[in-house]
Amino acid sequence: MAENIDNVSAIIEAARGVREATIIEVGDDACDFPVPMLARPVAGGGVVVESVKAEIDKYRPHPERRRGTARLLDLASFIAHACRFKDADSAVFVTEEPATFTAVLNYHEAVNGSAAGEPASAMPRFGDHRGTYAPETSSEWKAWTENDGEWIEQADFAALISDNARDIFDVDANHPDALGELAAWYANRFARGVKPAEFFASTQRLLDLAEGLSVTVEDRVSDVTKLSGGDTKIAFESKATPDVEVPVALCLAIPVFTGGDLYQVPARLRYKLFSKDDTKRVAWRIDLYGTDRTMRQCVADMRATVNAGTGLPSFLGSPE
Repeated sequence: MAENIDNVSAIIEAARGVREATIIEVGDDACDFPVPMLARPVAGGGVVVESVKAEIDKYRPHPERRRGTARLLDLASFIAHACRFKDADSAVFVTEEPATFTAVLNYHEAVNGSAAGEPASAMPRFGDHRGTYAPETSSEWKAWTENDGEWIEQADFAALISDNARDIFDVDANHPDALGELAAWYANRFARGVKPAEFFASTQRLLDLAEGLSVTVEDRVSDVTKLSGGDTKIAFESKATPDVEVPVALCLAIPVFTGGDLYQVPARLRYKLFSKDDTKRVAWRIDLYGTDRTMRQCVADMRATVNAGTGLPSFLGSPE
């Protein structure tokens, strides 16, 4: 407040005695340089003092400083933009929900950046030259998470599997190490001795299941049998339709964000019977496991990429 009073006092002192419109210079002990202002008398006495900075700025050969926010559309562009304008005190800020990356290119000078034994002479800076990147959730992630935990009928489930079959990860019995950490833990926790390649349904097995479901939409369920390893066999009252074996789980390999790396997401496949028009039907549910963890891991991996690509420190949070 004292600084504001000093500024007002400086303006009044500079405008004292003005009889016609004129440019005056305003300054006080807190200002390193005089500031030009337009002072003009008004009817009834008194003087109005107005800034002329905006007009002066129009005639500068260059702006006073870089300012503004560039909105980048992919991580590579974000890194390239930061590298183009960064200096020793630039910094990156990261948030997880929603995922955002903000490079503050004229961030405050580091207080603890001076050499040992020397007094810190760090200066504050404006922090108004920035680059931001807000990754967009991928269509694959949306397709599966929008159905996560939802009961859907046979035809809709068949369409979900058929339309997104490319997202299903086939576990190779000869390469069990291809499973990511989360999927491997899930299989170890819930497979009960069954090998991951048998526990997680293959793409073809799920497609066969979806095709079988599309045929049996109008069929009547006659029997449900538990199989070894946790799978389920559902028998339909139809001579033209064979029994359908339902796997316990599946594993997806999908990008969290558009154009990003693939992440493995394990899922439990569940079913329930319900009556409709005097017919027993089957409803299905896919319970994705660890989506929040996967989202955080993806952001953490992107953050590591930014750190390596820009050489800048990063902070989890938002800038001042």
